[in-house]
Amino acid sequence: MSSLLERSQLCRLLLIGSLLLFFSATSRSEDNWAFSTTLQGTIGDYRGSEFRNNISSAGILFGGDYRDRAGLTLGYEYSHVDFDSGFTNNIYGSNLYASGKVSVFPDWLPGKITTRLDFYFNDNQDSSDFSDEVRVWAPQVSFLNHTKTFYADFGYARSSYKKELFIRQYTPTLGIGVNQGFDWIQARGYFINPSNPSRVQGSDDTEALEVKWTHWLSPDNFLKLNNFQLGYVWGKRIHPVDQDAAAVYSLGDTQTDATAFGLEWKLPQDMSFMVLAARAHYRQRTLNDNYANDVLYLSVAKKW
Repeated sequence: MSSLLERSQLCRLLLIGSLLLFFSATSRSEDNWAFSTTLQGTIGDYRGSEFRNNISSAGILFGGDYRDRAGLTLGYEYSHVDFDSGFTNNIYGSNLYASGKVSVFPDWLPGKITTRLDFYFNDNQDSSDFSDEVRVWAPQVSFLNHTKTFYADFGYARSSYKKELFIRQYTPTLGIGVNQGFDWIQARGYFINPSNPSRVQGSDDTEALEVKWTHWLSPDNFLKLNNFQLGYVWGKRIHPVDQDAAAVYSLGDTQTDATAFGLEWKLPQDMSFMVLAARAHYRQRTLNDNYANDVLYLSVAKKW
């Protein structure tokens, strides 16, 4: 009953937030507001796993930003993880996301400071209860200079799981723009501390480094690409929270590395299309199940 009540409250939050964005936009000039809607989907396969078969998801994000001073993003995703019939029941997830931010421009700094707070609620309908009704609060403070050539942030995430498990995550980040703005390099550390190692296959603290490189191309390139992205994760992560992707990895196997490559095109009418392919390796220590997760992510975004 409490789960149904909480989901009802979160749905009301999403509805109220959407109405606030709508009425705020209609009550101010169009120049003050910038809106975006993103439709996204993922399909994936578990290679080498004795227990997992495939994964799929579909979702929507709706965001509004007011004069680069404040913003609100709301999202919903439905996901499905298919398991071997002899191991466990399949998992069907309904995931809610809300993120708010406020930016200030101090006179004593050559840039802006942004405070951000994300909230995630993942209702995975997991018969084992290990990944069901996951709640995450994730605050972040960041700095971006006026020329957009230097970025730094510090993030914290606290994830609560059933059966007496809390995850604390710390994510310091640095980013720099080079090559006259055509390249962006970002490095983020993940320092993750589970409260109960016995609930995460005996894992204590895990540490990882994620590096991303984004390169923008001139408009006359052969493929008409706007940019391409390459990312890699070194080290181990258990139940990480990725605030860039607005994703919570609630299924509890240890990620040992990950590689991603993405392409983005700008389309007419302020639209864009992205395709991203990724492979991550995981280890399930209790069942000795080592496997690779290959995924293909697609998104279409519209700004107005």
